[in-house]
Amino acid sequence: MPHGCWRGWGSASALLLLLAAPLAAQQGPARAEVERLAAAVAAADAPRPLEQELRRLRARDEQEPDAEALRRLHLGLLRLRLNQLGDYRGAPNGDLERATELAPGWTWAWYLRGRAKRSEGDWLAADRLNLGTRVGFGAYEAAVAHFERALREEPAFEPALRELAETVVLLRDTARARQVLLPALARAGLSHDTLLLFTQAHAERSVGDSLRALAAAHRLVELAGPSARTLRELAWSGFVAGDAAAATAYFAGAALDDSAGVAGYREDLAFIADSVELAAFDARAGEARAAWLRGFWRDRDRASLRAEGTRLQEHYRRITEAERRFGLEVNRRYHHAWDSYRSGSTRFDDRGIVYIRHGPPDDSVSTVSFGLPPNLTWRYRLADGDLLLHFAANMGTIEYGAGGDLHDYRLVPSLWAVIRPGGTAGQTALDAMLESRCALWEPYCKFNGWGPFGQRQIFRDEEQLVAGSTWAATATDGAELRFPRLLAGGAALFAVGSEGGRPMVHAVWQLFMTRPAGADSTSGLRTRATVRFALFDSTGASAGFVDTTVVLATTSRADTVVVPGRVAVPVPPGRYRYRLAVSTDDSTGRVYPLDSLPVRPTDGRTLVVSDLVLGRRDVSVAWSPAPGDTAYFTPGARWRASDTLELYHEIYGLAEGERYRATLTVRRGRRALLTLGWEGDGAAGVTRVARELDFSRLKPGDYVMELEVTSRGRKALATRRLGIRE
Repeated sequence: MPHGCWRGWGSASALLLLLAAPLAAQQGPARAEVERLAAAVAAADAPRPLEQELRRLRARDEQEPDAEALRRLHLGLLRLRLNQLGDYRGAPNGDLERATELAPGWTWAWYLRGRAKRSEGDWLAADRLNLGTRVGFGAYEAAVAHFERALREEPAFEPALRELAETVVLLRDTARARQVLLPALARAGLSHDTLLLFTQAHAERSVGDSLRALAAAHRLVELAGPSARTLRELAWSGFVAGDAAAATAYFAGAALDDSAGVAGYREDLAFIADSVELAAFDARAGEARAAWLRGFWRDRDRASLRAEGTRLQEHYRRITEAERRFGLEVNRRYHHAWDSYRSGSTRFDDRGIVYIRHGPPDDSVSTVSFGLPPNLTWRYRLADGDLLLHFAANMGTIEYGAGGDLHDYRLVPSLWAVIRPGGTAGQTALDAMLESRCALWEPYCKFNGWGPFGQRQIFRDEEQLVAGSTWAATATDGAELRFPRLLAGGAALFAVGSEGGRPMVHAVWQLFMTRPAGADSTSGLRTRATVRFALFDSTGASAGFVDTTVVLATTSRADTVVVPGRVAVPVPPGRYRYRLAVSTDDSTGRVYPLDSLPVRPTDGRTLVVSDLVLGRRDVSVAWSPAPGDTAYFTPGARWRASDTLELYHEIYGLAEGERYRATLTVRRGRRALLTLGWEGDGAAGVTRVARELDFSRLKPGDYVMELEVTSRGRKALATRRLGIRE
């Protein structure tokens, strides 16, 4: 066969890459001839010469085993190339199988047999008419066995090592990666093949050693140079290994514009980013993309009240853990119309999607009983309310309209949905599920003791809770601080005062603290607290952040005391969401629920009244905006009728000496129960007002306090809640 008659395909073929393989096994003329044939076949870009050579070889029959093995390898090479050119009329498997029988010590024979099986698997998987969840996986598994055999003959044969790595990745089989791929990589040592180094870094961090993954990633950057793709790999391996330089590599890679690397960054981001955020990512390039990513992750850090860089590192650690624990070994997934959630992912099951967004659950319960499919319930204990999520595997049964998978855990809308229609699970299995989940949701404990009406109410309540939890678990993300021991006490925000021309927002809290046993009872209490306070504008971007340590002190000698505190941050006018956490150590603290606050302008262009600050001097934290003026902040809204309270507020938009009238009204519903009015003269810039109030005439209950200020036909109003107790 003339070598020069097939040109054009060149180095684009994986077959041509084989020429760099060392001659450890299968030495001598046979090895050289196989390499020559591989180069010739790889260079062919038209099927006709290949078909002619195929017919010529089929007409021959060699008597010597080595010669026949070489002929069979040649036939296999020709058929592999024809398959690549779109001609699938002949499969190379038979010829290559015979070659391995005739020459079991030839590395190339086993390698090409694996290539044939890999090609068969690719062809099966590409045909969407082939049904099943693991289409082509049988061929892939056979290919892995053949590549492994080739490496037993020649451990440093990089083409087989590369194909083994890629095929194991296609199988998504962590056990096979651990048992087959990692030992093969270890025997070969750090490679000079950049494609192999990519796979090596990924395999090591997923199922092997994170430090070896980091070493492979560093070697990759050395050989291939810095690019978005190589630096992303280095950053990911660094995050998993705890390398402090990982974030630097991440943002350096994000500033580069190679398409494969940028696609990788986007794929990682898509696990938690919404469509608007992804569009913003797509609209930027180079340094602008890196700057946007810095802001994206900074906002995520602040939303979780974490130190800068924490959320980015946690994100890649979560993806890696999801690959280890919740990866799917499928390339097809089928859904029914009533599935409560469809991720569209064949990479992770629903547990993996939730895990990447929210991390490990606080509680996890499963039940094993006859007739029950594999099942799992997760609970996340969050400041804004618990998330309750139910998963069940093998939900794609005949009753549900599709093939199931014991490893594919899917979100289900209710605990009762775990039991399949027409299944064999009985009342005993249901009772076992309810009992095991009593601690997660109290009505489960009561279900069997209630009548039909009560049970229907539990059904409805649970479905609503799980539906809301499913939405939150799959549409939001976070890394909320967790404290095993919760601090008692409340918190509130007030917009009053200004700094640098911008309104000030005050975060105020009260902690109920108990004097430690054996502590001096003749003095007050003093403790340090870490305060984390974040504000976010209407787009979700961070508008202000405080992470500080404060000293909380009280002169009270009581065993249980109320200790107040305050931090403030200036922000532009607008409406903000906020999050606040106060802790006295790593295991004792409280994260307060997410809430919102309107912040009015203080520039004096319009008549504006600040928030109303109401407090009692002995249990409040004092703030002095100017000499002679003091506001007493208390987060609570309930007071005894006998308390004497201090009201502080500010008025903006009055001229110097401008006369104004203020009316304070206390309402219960629409009825005004108490009205107090006064007049005063305005001050330039800001008018500060402090008054002492007595609510002894009010009966216990919940009220709304309104303050209306009028001047020269202009009107401004501020309201707040007021509770009176015995």
